[in-house]
Amino acid sequence: MIPASYVKAVVIAVLLIGISKTGWGFDILSSARLRPGERHVIRFDAPRTPTGLEVVLMLKARLDNPKVAGYNAASRLWLNGRPIGGKRLLDRPQIMTIADGRALSAAQIDNLYVPYAPDFEATDRDPSYALRGVKACQFTLRVTDLLREGENELVIQNAGRGGIKHVLVIADGRIEYRAPVKPKPETKVAFPPLRGDRLHQQLCPLAPLHAHRSRRSSDGAKRDRRIPDDAPGARLRLRLLLVS
Repeated sequence: MIPASYVKAVVIAVLLIGISKTGWGFDILSSARLRPGERHVIRFDAPRTPTGLEVVLMLKARLDNPKVAGYNAASRLWLNGRPIGGKRLLDRPQIMTIADGRALSAAQIDNLYVPYAPDFEATDRDPSYALRGVKACQFTLRVTDLLREGENELVIQNAGRGGIKHVLVIADGRIEYRAPVKPKPETKVAFPPLRGDRLHQQLCPLAPLHAHRSRRSSDGAKRDRRIPDDAPGARLRLRLLLVS
């Protein structure tokens, strides 16, 4: 009788035969569609990470929409109960540049910005919303310290902001082992002379955002008011909103 440990080793070896241009690994997800707020759970086994290699999670994500229409921080992921946030991204800088020169944060803490699009390639061809040097729907995240030898659990959630009703489409989920690489460096971006709400509506048209400032009235009560577009500090506030 063949030992169970030998059979397990052979199965793992077969899984690791899947080779891509960047490393070797195995698929964990073909595709999934998530309604707003819905979570999708994926359980899979993984071998011990070879010495000198790092582990990356690769997947595609988009918000299903008839046409390209900006971005929303709609994708949230956990591996073995720990969040996979924007700081783990390897394929894009923390501040990205859109084709026409505008700036877009790669993530809102643990929520990744994904495009509104009819498929996974349309945004890359769009003259307004394509990202310079980055495939908009492809995400590569370092998860070396999160992956366990043996059973693992990946959770993906449609955490769209602004009350969106779009379905989050996930595809081509994969675990890969590769030589360590450095994250893409941040680039300096020139901010165009646009109003704060207009700029955000162009990036995320279904979730308009306005800059506000708090102040005390004569009776001591706290009041909020809209910041005029030409007010001192308004442009700084806009920049903080974009990268937060």
